Amino acid sequence: MKEIVEALGIEMQEDLFLSSDHFSLEEIFSRMKKSGFEKNFIFNRLLPRDLVAYIEQENEKSQTENVPLQVATAIGRVFGWSPTLIFGSRPLIMDTAIAGSGRFKTPVYAERTRLSAYTAHILGLHLLDTTQDLKP
Repeated sequence: MKEIVEALGIEMQEDLFLSSDHFSLEEIFSRMKKSGFEKNFIFNRLLPRDLVAYIEQENEKSQTENVPLQVATAIGRVFGWSPTLIFGSRPLIMDTAIAGSGRFKTPVYAERTRLSAYTAHILGLHLLDTTQDLKP
């Protein structure tokens, strides 16, 4: 299909031709770990429960039914990344504006400035925890 589109001179997003045949869950988890996200965090916080259940049932090595592409799509929705970026070689960089726009269930009387400071504090602790093995 890609060859036909190129022959016709039509420009399309590269994402449309992304095939999960060449990608694995291990590759995704390795790239996410470099960005500070452990596999357990991804399973518990980023992926839909039914997808996690399927992966655990079929074994993580399973590549059936485009599982790596489904995982990349789910992660991409959270961070605004395309599957092409997740499977690619460019570094996965988070948009820091996302952290500031997080919404939390809080009491009506909660002070916004204190909540923002607390959010920054927790994100800082998470950053320190996930980068402790990096050398300066």
